[in-house]
Amino acid sequence: IPEPSDVPLGVSVPVEVTYYSSPIRIFLKYNFASGHAENVVCNASHLYSAHVGMFCVVYCETPEGFHRAQITDIHSDQNGIQIAAEVFYVDRGDVDIVGLDAVLPIDERIAAQANLTVPCCIRTVRPTQLSSRQDLHELTSYGTGLYEAIFHGVSEAGVYDIDLFMIDTNVGKPVERRNVADMLVQRGFATYLLYPIKTIRPRVIHDQTSELSDAVSQEAEQPVHDTVWQLPSPVVPGTGLIDVNITHILTPDHWYAQLAASEMQMKSIQRLLSPVRMNGACKLKEYHKGTFCIYKETPSAEGFRARIEANEEQGIHLSLIDYGEEVSTNSACLYAMDRELSAYPPLALRFQLHNIRPWGVWTEAAAFKFKRLLKMNGAAPVFVPAQVVSVSGGREGKIVTVNLVDEAVGNLGEILIQEGYARKPAKNEICHDKLPFRTHDPMKQDYESCLNSYKIDTDDPGVATTQYAVRNEAGVCRYFSRNGSCRYGDRCSYRHIYGDRNTVMLRDSDPVPCVDACRVPKIGSFVLGQVSAFASPSLFYLVFPYGTRDISRLPSRHGGEKETLHSLTAEMQREYSRRTFDDNTLTRRACGEVVAAYSRRQEQWQRAHVISTNHNAVRVTYPDFGDTEWVPTNLVRDLKAQFMHLPFQAVQACMADVQPRGHKRGAVWDRDCITVVERWTSGKVLLVEVVDHVYDVLHVKLFTYEDNRVESLGGRLGDAALAEFHSKKPVCSAGWDVQYTTVT
Repeated sequence: IPEPSDVPLGVSVPVEVTYYSSPIRIFLKYNFASGHAENVVCNASHLYSAHVGMFCVVYCETPEGFHRAQITDIHSDQNGIQIAAEVFYVDRGDVDIVGLDAVLPIDERIAAQANLTVPCCIRTVRPTQLSSRQDLHELTSYGTGLYEAIFHGVSEAGVYDIDLFMIDTNVGKPVERRNVADMLVQRGFATYLLYPIKTIRPRVIHDQTSELSDAVSQEAEQPVHDTVWQLPSPVVPGTGLIDVNITHILTPDHWYAQLAASEMQMKSIQRLLSPVRMNGACKLKEYHKGTFCIYKETPSAEGFRARIEANEEQGIHLSLIDYGEEVSTNSACLYAMDRELSAYPPLALRFQLHNIRPWGVWTEAAAFKFKRLLKMNGAAPVFVPAQVVSVSGGREGKIVTVNLVDEAVGNLGEILIQEGYARKPAKNEICHDKLPFRTHDPMKQDYESCLNSYKIDTDDPGVATTQYAVRNEAGVCRYFSRNGSCRYGDRCSYRHIYGDRNTVMLRDSDPVPCVDACRVPKIGSFVLGQVSAFASPSLFYLVFPYGTRDISRLPSRHGGEKETLHSLTAEMQREYSRRTFDDNTLTRRACGEVVAAYSRRQEQWQRAHVISTNHNAVRVTYPDFGDTEWVPTNLVRDLKAQFMHLPFQAVQACMADVQPRGHKRGAVWDRDCITVVERWTSGKVLLVEVVDHVYDVLHVKLFTYEDNRVESLGGRLGDAALAEFHSKKPVCSAGWDVQYTTVT
């Protein structure tokens, strides 16, 4: 579930207090246009297993019924079976503990909308011992009132600093707007938070006559540098219809615009950049790439917020962050940015038209035609409606793909194509998921679906009892079949059938497929391995194509085993490609079941573990490789016994010699480090030193062999300042210290 990105800063907006714990822990709802995000009928079944951090839907005895939540803790019984979960309601801010039968999986449609509330902190006070959850209720005689808030900024943990105001609406009294911080202090629920202010002595320029006498004081002085302000991230719209104000056009797939929601912010920025206020602004002293500054063509002209893109001999290249234009200037036109201007994010976003390509390269005629279409009747509209299709790119370079539709002429992109200024993209230019079957068979999907009735014998007693599983009723409720009751009653999406009369249908007598785990190398050994799936240096999977023996014990010739992963995968392709779909589909796949699934990424059949299910898809993990994927139900088969002899090949691992930069502040691996390590390890046989084995996770050090040289990946990351070495050397169970050195 994404975090909200459109919180208005510096303006007073009406809010609703959804949860109040203390003056430093409040959850506010500011966007009243968004309704109850989970006010939908949820037909999914309850979960039987969950993990900390996953998002879900929780059923509650409230008028809404269902609430979006994130699991913060899991409770199990004496047998290790999960029975309850502690959840944090992302749209309200409070926490609760519920039974696992009230926790349901969340789908992409429900999870697409951002959180309806944001965590806040009243910035000028701190709570006292008298503070409680009833503070706001006791501030008014009737416990009612409307609220307004001013969002000033966000902390490193994502908490917004606010000024909260109460609008008292008691009957018979004039409307009064009061500061909640002052009211809390008056009632003894809080005290004012005094920030220490450090006095800075201004720098004094000494003349030549006093140089010798003031030599000691000059040595004590420190050089003055520009204060580097970091702007908030730009607000990126979600999919849907928005209004934009186009500010700069290069081509139909490269133009800039401001969101209509940022109109008030733009007016505030223009007021702060007025010549009267900017009179006497400080000159910029350092001209580094990425520095934010103010650009003024002349001292009396209006200013623009800008970012330095390059500093060359020909001049300093700038990009105007609120308009998208690029200019070249000299250092005399640049001024330092102050705190107030740095509180606003860049307002110009890059846009491109959907499904449109140039004939080779974009021409000036195509760009001129696009500008004319946007300036109908001789004047540019104030705001242009745009339908957002997708948002791509990284944090610094978001690209919003839209469709521009004019009520008079229609889709502007189609007009450019019809008049020959552009073309539609070819099929190979559109990214689609690879289909599992290259040949088109209109009957194959229906025939192989678990919902077909072509090969079901309606005279069979099991089928007659359960009838035919249609889309809105498939599978059997395990709680009802085992305990004889279910808290959902008639609302449960599973069929309520007693287990003692349907043991065949519930597969109580079927053998459960079981495959052994891979043998892990001994601690302290050096083995050869490959990275089969990679998420970060703290989470990846290793396979050992030459076995788990130490390299000193490897034979000179690889004699080959009776069965390898390569031979098993090849045999599975031959077996499942020619088999008809005759598996029993009267019940759903169970979580933890070992099956054969068709990976659409690798285009081959693989052994898989079932993680979760819905009506027409199964989420599986491939234990021979480590990756995870959603697979249609008709591409999941029962795993035959002949494919269960070879142990699972992938072993979860982490790098033992490095950790993220700034890990003490809660930092995680950044994208650059993950990309570099993935490039260094992709498709290569690595030398793996096993440091420790904790909770089925191998702690290893990885080495590469290139150009007759063995290098440590941890050492390369540390030398490139992409990671930090562990502060303490881990000691292996064998009793020897692990040395972190680059081996050459």
